[in-house]
Amino acid sequence: MTVNEWIKSLPSALRVDRISNLEKTIQFEVSDPVYMVIAKGSASVHEGTSPNADLTLRANDQDMIAVLSGELNGVEAFMGGKLQVNGDLMLAQQFLTMFDTEKLR
Repeated sequence: MTVNEWIKSLPSALRVDRISNLEKTIQFEVSDPVYMVIAKGSASVHEGTSPNADLTLRANDQDMIAVLSGELNGVEAFMGGKLQVNGDLMLAQQFLTMFDTEKLR
């Protein structure tokens, strides 16, 4: 599975109870950039670059997959320089808790 396929599959694993009041845009800077819009209890993924991302996550494709799948701890990836984070750091901390990634494996 490519990194973009992983990102596009995230909305199917959304934990609606954790995002009910959230309205945010998350940019994924990978080889083929995509962004996710979370609003009104749902999420959608779009190709390209958002002009108003609240959070930008940047990593190479393999490291992004490892972080999204839970194989690589996001904090460890950040501290080790494998993941760059810009914007809403609170959103970055809660990001993976918004999804049941077990559904994606």
